[in-house]
Amino acid sequence: MTTNKYIDLSYLLEMSGGDSDMTKTLLQLLIDEAASEVNLLQKQIEKGEYHQAQRLSHKLKTTFPFVGNQQLINDNTSLELLLKDPSDIPRIQTLSQAVHSIWNSCLPEIQNELKSYTLDKLS
Repeated sequence: MTTNKYIDLSYLLEMSGGDSDMTKTLLQLLIDEAASEVNLLQKQIEKGEYHQAQRLSHKLKTTFPFVGNQQLINDNTSLELLLKDPSDIPRIQTLSQAVHSIWNSCLPEIQNELKSYTLDKLS
């Protein structure tokens, strides 16, 4: 495992029980599913689909702890709460952009972690 600026995989490693194959699977799920969900969340908010965005934000609330970025977790939690009664649209947009931006900072580190697990398996 490499030193990362944006992610902390301690929880993910704990949940995988140190099993390399499980760790790789979880990392791949983050890359495949969470990445598309974060993009969809931002699109839903841009379109004013706040109810759907709230449901997706709620789903991501259980995913983001695996990334281990507390700001991402906090911003998404705040976003989910605001989406339940979407009266503060500027704040919703700001939080949506923050979640998207932080995620885009985390994603390359997650991809690098997956590569390192794949390389370890090959050697």
